[in-house]
Amino acid sequence: MIRNQKDGKPGDKDHIVILFTDIRGFTQFSDQAEPELVINRLNQILDVQSNIVEKYNGDVDKFMGDAVMAQFINPLDAVKAGVEMVRVVEKLTEDWDYPLHIGVGLNYGEVVAGNIGSHNRKEFAVIGDTVNLASRLCSVAPAKSVIISESLYSILGNKLMVKPIKNQKIKGKADLITYYAIKKIRLSND
Repeated sequence: MIRNQKDGKPGDKDHIVILFTDIRGFTQFSDQAEPELVINRLNQILDVQSNIVEKYNGDVDKFMGDAVMAQFINPLDAVKAGVEMVRVVEKLTEDWDYPLHIGVGLNYGEVVAGNIGSHNRKEFAVIGDTVNLASRLCSVAPAKSVIISESLYSILGNKLMVKPIKNQKIKGKADLITYYAIKKIRLSND
């Protein structure tokens, strides 16, 4: 994983998996519920997602409201984390008055990393088309689903059962793209 720059270099490049999650229906929930309940439920969901990222050797890059951005070196670990997040959040919220679910998007590719910002406030970030596409895939992922990019599928295809979603227009992409909805991770003896 690309970590915070401490060596004085202005930036670096690497190939990693970027994962985004977003809670579906959270805005409506937060408009209806008491503020204390909104924060409590949000923190519970973010906590379980963060623990799963760490379990699969990932690194939470940032929390953005009800969204999570994480990075992984191992592509299969990233997909396993995404699938487990969907399952655990569903289980966590099933008895709530207002059950909440997440959608997940993942992409593999090159990122640029470094400390960015103004002279008085900087933060470490990974940027680039890989990050943008992962975010866009998350935005099209229905609740309780994990969507992966063509580049990630090309690495893991034999380990996954997927449903291809072909010829899709994605914001920021000139050409139509194909992405994949995860149906199952194959075990080594499948």
